[in-house]
Amino acid sequence: LAISSTQALPGDGLYPMKLAAEQASLSIIDDPAARLQSEENLDQKRVVEVQKMLVQSRENQVAFAGILKKDTTGKWLANEVPLSIDENLLAEASSLTGIYVEISGHTEQDGHVHVETLSPRLFKIKGVINEIKSNGWMIGKLFVQRTSETSLTGELLVGSRVSIEIARIANSDDVLAFSLTVLDSPVTPSATVTPTPQYD
Repeated sequence: LAISSTQALPGDGLYPMKLAAEQASLSIIDDPAARLQSEENLDQKRVVEVQKMLVQSRENQVAFAGILKKDTTGKWLANEVPLSIDENLLAEASSLTGIYVEISGHTEQDGHVHVETLSPRLFKIKGVINEIKSNGWMIGKLFVQRTSETSLTGELLVGSRVSIEIARIANSDDVLAFSLTVLDSPVTPSATVTPTPQYD
């Protein structure tokens, strides 16, 4: 059954089992860099699923992520998946062109995904700050850049455990912080006072 679920596509009875198994595997990854890589790998799996559904002319609700762009003929694509974008979303799509975005919609028999929503793809990770730099932080083995729009909550110290939302820049290995929240601060050992000997 588990083997069958790995081949399931959106709309198949075993597809929820496939997603649950993937999330269970993600939950045990502690290293932020490895977690990010695993999530990006899963994003690519979603793209492959959508491509298979379009080839099979299957209609169903789908969700996937990719770089949003227009080709030379003016057609919208996300990781080479053809998109149909309604007029009310065109302004938003134009502002997100070249950005790694998250898309929800449904596949159509004409070989397109009809887009219902799109937004920047944000990854949520947790980790410990190993180093604080002027332009960002080392969290585990992952360097996350800070921008003027990064939202910070809590006092940032080396050793702080944080939860952070990050975005990947298109055609780059750079990772930008969207928001960062301190979960736990390092415990500073309290000073101990040695009593002064009293002599009679």
